[in-house]
Amino acid sequence: MRSWKRVCFVFGLLTLLCCVGWRFVEDSLSVGCKVVTGSVFDPAWIRSVNESSWVLVDLDDCFFTSKSAWGSNRDFVAKVQRYSKKHPQLSIRQCIDDIYHYWEEAQGACKVRVVSDDLFKAIRVLQEKGITVIAVTHRWPCISKHTIRQLTELNFSFEKSSLIKGRHVFSEKIVFDSGILFCNDTYKKSNCLLRLFDYCSINKIKLPTNIIFFDDTLGNINDVRDLCNSQKINYLGVCFRGIDKFPSVYHPVIAKIQKQFHRQWKQNDYLIRFRDAFGKTKNSPKWVFLKKSIHNEK
Repeated sequence: MRSWKRVCFVFGLLTLLCCVGWRFVEDSLSVGCKVVTGSVFDPAWIRSVNESSWVLVDLDDCFFTSKSAWGSNRDFVAKVQRYSKKHPQLSIRQCIDDIYHYWEEAQGACKVRVVSDDLFKAIRVLQEKGITVIAVTHRWPCISKHTIRQLTELNFSFEKSSLIKGRHVFSEKIVFDSGILFCNDTYKKSNCLLRLFDYCSINKIKLPTNIIFFDDTLGNINDVRDLCNSQKINYLGVCFRGIDKFPSVYHPVIAKIQKQFHRQWKQNDYLIRFRDAFGKTKNSPKWVFLKKSIHNEK
């Protein structure tokens, strides 16, 4: 009799454990979170997009990149490294804060080009279909004006496909403007997206059930993945490295001269300025090298 009771007890316990385990597995599978990497755009990445999807796109070295050495990501990183060596008592964070005006000035002058024509065209198609497409960038809000100008020169606007129109200041360091979420890089992109989610909830704007996020940095991809997992949002993170197929435009000498004479570019006499800076002879090696490097900068 006792053995029978034991059998019933064990059977009941196993049944309970199976139910709990199945429920755990079911919950864990209720949201799909996937991360992929590629340097060439794959149309399969956007096949799951529907009306309840948000497509998020990083800007620098993912959607567009600088045409010039001055204003490129590598130029700013090199500037931070040089400044850090001169001021070893400062943290990298403090160095960035001290010289961010350098990046701001560069973005006010330089032009950009798209990283991938295929990604650019795909984003346009999604916009035409009425899909929500917004940019999420670690550019500080202080250069929102320059960023919108650069996109306008590409004949592109994220505001066209944004559920939120105009400019909205969430905090001093987090601003949503013209379909672009600008967040100071002291914040993770997930923190900035949470502010956007809160704004949408307060204003009764429907949140996504599916997010596709393009970024060239794996850390950002994983960061937003964790946010989507916690919010029960299906997620595909694409670490898009199309920038790896670009020949580097950065050269420290070119960047320095471009910064010095960028006002002359607009007056169409910058080639003469470069020639004067590197010698009177048009065929001198330095002049020929620089002329080739900045040929498309007018």
